[in-house]
Amino acid sequence: HDNDQHFNQSYQASSPADDFAQQIFQRVWQDLGLRDYMETVRSEASTAVEAARHGDYSFAMEFARERKVLIASTLLPFALLLRFPGLIGVAMRVAALFSVAVLQQLPTGVAWGLMRNVWLRVFRR
Repeated sequence: HDNDQHFNQSYQASSPADDFAQQIFQRVWQDLGLRDYMETVRSEASTAVEAARHGDYSFAMEFARERKVLIASTLLPFALLLRFPGLIGVAMRVAALFSVAVLQQLPTGVAWGLMRNVWLRVFRR
C-alpha cells in the first residue's frame, strides 16, 4: 500500500487528461470487480501462508482447492518456460509487438497516461 500511496501522490501532479484516464482505469477495475477479487486473493493467500508457517496447512489446501485456475495459470507458463527456454525470447517479442499494436489503437492522451502509469510503477519504487 505504501507504493500505491507514493504513486498516487506523484500522480496527483498530472494533467487533467491523465487524471481522466486514471479515473476511467479505476472505474473499469471497480466495475469488473477486479480490485475486490485481488484484495480477496491477497488476504486469503496471506492467511494461508501465515497458518502454514505455524504448521497448519489446512488453509493452504483450501486456498489451493478454491483457486485451482489461478494457480494453474501461474504455474503452467512457468513450467513451459523451464521446459522450453527458447519460448522466453518468443514471448518477449510477442508481448512487445502486442503492446505496440494496442498502444497505436488508443487515443494519444490515454496511451501517454498508460505508459506514464507503467513507468511510475516499474521504475519509481
